[in-house]
Amino acid sequence: MWRLILIGISIVLQAAHWSRKGIDLLAITILLFLVFLFFKKRWMLNVTGIMLFAGSLEWINTGIKLAQLRMRLGLPFTRLVIILAVVAIFTGWTAYLARSKKLRERFDQDLETSLSSTIAFVTATMILIIAKIKTPLTILLADRFYPGSGWITIFLFAVYGAFAAEKLSGSKSSVWRLRMWLLFSIVFFTQFFLGIAGLKIFMMTGEAHLPVPAMIAAGPIFRAAGFFMPILYLITLFLLGPAWCSHLCYIGGWDNLSSLRKKIPGIFVKDPRMWQGIMLAVLAAGAIILRLFNLPYASILIYGLVWGMTGIFVIVLLSGKNGTMVHCTSYCPIGFLSVLFAKIYPVKLKIEKKKCTLCLDCIPHCRFGALDKDIIRSGFAGFSCTLCGDCIPSCPHDAFRITAFGSQSDNIRKIYLGLLAGIMAVFIATARI
Repeated sequence: MWRLILIGISIVLQAAHWSRKGIDLLAITILLFLVFLFFKKRWMLNVTGIMLFAGSLEWINTGIKLAQLRMRLGLPFTRLVIILAVVAIFTGWTAYLARSKKLRERFDQDLETSLSSTIAFVTATMILIIAKIKTPLTILLADRFYPGSGWITIFLFAVYGAFAAEKLSGSKSSVWRLRMWLLFSIVFFTQFFLGIAGLKIFMMTGEAHLPVPAMIAAGPIFRAAGFFMPILYLITLFLLGPAWCSHLCYIGGWDNLSSLRKKIPGIFVKDPRMWQGIMLAVLAAGAIILRLFNLPYASILIYGLVWGMTGIFVIVLLSGKNGTMVHCTSYCPIGFLSVLFAKIYPVKLKIEKKKCTLCLDCIPHCRFGALDKDIIRSGFAGFSCTLCGDCIPSCPHDAFRITAFGSQSDNIRKIYLGLLAGIMAVFIATARI
């Protein structure tokens, strides 16, 4: 109990520091960490310790700046340095207490998922703080309605990321993945429609852009400018590989939902790679032709609408009838780029041949067409695998492994899921055009 009391005092001191600097909503956000002390989840103890460690660095930074200021003004600074040094040491010590054996024995829940949840919380927090402080746009919606409230938003979405990591690690991960994927899509399109209805506060830049994944590639080709979305997409590919297609695309969740209308997935085409390659070539050629003929910007919008409406037709009719995500695996050019990049991405889905009995229980759970009997025999998922992970809990023999650079450590999947869940939280926090 005394350890928890000291940690609580350290949190209050940190909040008081930010309140004194006039950032009251950040101070309130810091105080929210006190709530974590009443639960027994290990990740909550972990992130509280990380926050306190960062707080000790902030005390040191503040002490140095104030000492330099007093030196320039010719004022005494020794007492100030001593006081802030003591506070910094105390805060660092309480961060160390959060790692103590006694507290770790108390916070003994969710031990299997604590690493993933901790990484998710920290990932979401760091990315959203950078987005809030460094970007010229007001990224967080809460800040647009009430300046400064973005700090609380960051905390809440980081908690959501930790929750997502926990659910993605469980036996019902496929159910939760689809739920969270669709939630992101609903939030995204709700804000999009509010924006085009006239409420521009819901637009990222105040201007509408067509929410069709193919336009991520076609738009910049047509304009020879506007590379924000392609850059964001490439960064996501670099961090998560093809998982963009199974967790973050604002269209793909509906394709996944439609495919579940049929219990057993079928084979739409024998070689979806060829069809996706053709779609990518057609997309690029169309954008180039529109640019060469110097057609107005409205032409690319019409082009995008045709792609989008065709995609809806594919999702509703073909995916639902076939049981496979036809839009994502055979039609979408961005999906093709994602799985193509997966060939050089170090994280892979491996099937342990020693454990696999070829029972084929996993095949009905793969809606991306990445598993069949021959592929399973090879020991690795097929070309269209997006690391969705639905096959992992479906295997009764625990034969599936997420590997990185050849390592099959269980921590690889935990780290990957933590990073994935954290970025999922970032996407839903910034789900605007």
